[in-house]
Amino acid sequence: MGFDSRNRPMSKENVTKLGATRGSAQVTARILDAAQAEFMAVGYERANTNRIAADYGISKATIFRHYRSKLELFEAVVQRIAMRWDQDLMIEDAASLSPEAWLCQFAQAALRWVLSREALFVGRMAIAEGAVLQDIRDVWPRFATQPILATLSAQFAIWQEQGLLAPMDSGNLAQAFLDLLLAGRVTRAMYAYDLATDFPVEDKEVAFCVRLFLKGCAA
Repeated sequence: MGFDSRNRPMSKENVTKLGATRGSAQVTARILDAAQAEFMAVGYERANTNRIAADYGISKATIFRHYRSKLELFEAVVQRIAMRWDQDLMIEDAASLSPEAWLCQFAQAALRWVLSREALFVGRMAIAEGAVLQDIRDVWPRFATQPILATLSAQFAIWQEQGLLAPMDSGNLAQAFLDLLLAGRVTRAMYAYDLATDFPVEDKEVAFCVRLFLKGCAA
């Protein structure tokens, strides 16, 4: 007999359902692990589902039962990378922090994500191949960039209501801050030859960007 999260006995039927759910999650994780390794090794255009299935012991039918196309598979890989860092971008007690303190925490978390080895690999590939492959052009912005911009824009709107920031378009402010924060650091990382390790996040560099930004849009 199995037990649920509250240590209550579960019926045989529910135990079977729980096992099936866990099994499905394990299969999905295995597919995405295999697909990510393939995309990072050869890129999107050259990635081959036959090779993914053969190299990692997954049947092609199983892959397409979960993902209908290579594009869906790539989207799922990018989304999983983004979701791993999603919680880090949620700052607790945001209302008690000054704009400078909040932005420093947010910027450090965003940079740790963007400068991680897997994010740089997949991001660089999506940007480079997206220039010629229309199908994947919006994948990285949709799953990686836009959620960051949405969080920033919402927080800027709150500060504007409180009179802490100048009354400008909060979406434009979010884009300006992200450009200032990421432009040099990510460009250097994107074009680095060796992506064997994550790039470090410098607190002083983050603090400088935050102070420069706030000075430019003070109320």
